[in-house]
Amino acid sequence: MNVRDNVILNITSGGNPITTVSTANVTSDPIDVREFIEAIAFINMTAQTGTAPTLDCKIQYSPNYDPAIPSKPGNWVDSGDTFTQMNTATGVFFEKLSANFGRFIRLVFTPGGTLPVYTIVPTVVAKS
Repeated sequence: MNVRDNVILNITSGGNPITTVSTANVTSDPIDVREFIEAIAFINMTAQTGTAPTLDCKIQYSPNYDPAIPSKPGNWVDSGDTFTQMNTATGVFFEKLSANFGRFIRLVFTPGGTLPVYTIVPTVVAKS
């Protein structure tokens, strides 16, 4: 039974699912959320290695990104929605996005520590 119209959005980078974050930042592809009124981002962390590894994730939005003009990537602004720093071996983390998230959002992952490697599955569940 569907009480609300929900959509699960898989998060990609370069068109490929994000499965690993290691020593460099990973930025997701833009996600079109204009049809939705609420959203929650989930990160399912299934493994991590490294010395004192940490993983930060923030959500950004763009008021002027246009996928029809690839030569103009748009301006991306931090939305203020961030995950609590993830530094445990496994778990599911989530962040409810603020109600005013605009047309396009993206997730930015920033690893820390020595040789961190995180195995993750990020998704966004959005409600129209």
